[in-house]
Amino acid sequence: MIPARGAGDAQDDDNWITTRGPQFMLRGQPVLLRGVNWFGFETDSLVPHGLRARRLEDLLDQVAALPANLLRLPFCNEVLRPGARPNLGAVDEALNPSLAGRGCLEVMDAVVAGCARRRIWVLLDRHRPTSKGQTELWHGDGVSEAEWIEDWRTLALRWGGCMSRARFGRGRNILCACVWHCRSRASGGA
Repeated sequence: MIPARGAGDAQDDDNWITTRGPQFMLRGQPVLLRGVNWFGFETDSLVPHGLRARRLEDLLDQVAALPANLLRLPFCNEVLRPGARPNLGAVDEALNPSLAGRGCLEVMDAVVAGCARRRIWVLLDRHRPTSKGQTELWHGDGVSEAEWIEDWRTLALRWGGCMSRARFGRGRNILCACVWHCRSRASGGA
């Protein structure tokens, strides 16, 4: 899970959501997570759906207005491969000039950074190995267990110091915990 931070938030580990029994906690206080799902990184478009018809910023503003404080982003390992690009027509570059010519991970950077600006947490869900389908285990269909582990490592390293702690499991839906509002080598910062 990537905690949302605003300008002026502390740069320490106090922005972590933990649990106490069935209750989510933030800084020792109960917190209610209200989330929406934005699928697409796990489909054959390899980017969130809707970017062919609307601006990224408008879509994220709509999420923030719900009011949602969590965005679930399912993805497949395929988006992490070198040279992975959104399928033709998946992003309207006239509506989204900042995404023109960007690879899949760069689009993910833009989504995550946009969420951080709006103080929306991001739950990264490695949903399946490829855009072609699901497997029973966390690996398979051309993605070995070693590649699965390396892909999570890649995400941790991609956001540099933003990721001070990560929690990984062996299930299909994996949580990735990050801390926001630092300079990212990949996106120039949130």
